[in-house]
Amino acid sequence: MMNSMKCFHFISLDYWKDKCVMLVMSHNKSGLPLVRGFLGLGMHVIAVSRYKNQSEYMRGLLNEHESQRFITREVDLHSVLNIQHLLKELVLTVETVHLLIMLIPKISMQESNILFEPGNESILQSVMEIDDLSTEAFISFAKRILLHNNPVWVICFNHKQANLVWEYLQNLIKLGGGAEREIKVHLARLKRDQKIHI
Repeated sequence: MMNSMKCFHFISLDYWKDKCVMLVMSHNKSGLPLVRGFLGLGMHVIAVSRYKNQSEYMRGLLNEHESQRFITREVDLHSVLNIQHLLKELVLTVETVHLLIMLIPKISMQESNILFEPGNESILQSVMEIDDLSTEAFISFAKRILLHNNPVWVICFNHKQANLVWEYLQNLIKLGGGAEREIKVHLARLKRDQKIHI
């Protein structure tokens, strides 16, 4: 049952406090421990799922303080054509997203290229598609991304690998403890001359 799922405890770092993570889930069961873990860091969590009732059930498992930082959105992931489509309604309420986690069935390289097409005006800057990548390789990859000052990490996981997600995110959260980055990025629905600071 969902209420018996554990919470993943991340190392406490002020860097992540009050920052926003968007968690796209094809199945809420794999996302609940991550939701609790991110809320435990003091982050704001936007849970995106095609199952509105299950997302609201997840809210019922949180305390009042956590619930205030938990936002749910309903999206039919099977009808999503691209990231712009996915963010179409979300960007009306989301100003800054520092981390996007996609717990979805494994996608092919062709599908990945369509979903994350270079040059799209969106908050998506870097994509890591994680399967059996070793922890050492993950850390090395994440460090290279940090060195290039990308404002958002986008990570695609197979939704059946919740423990693997947690293992990799432990390292990513630790890497995020560096200096603040002042970067301007475009949001999909903003006017061309409007920018936000991260």
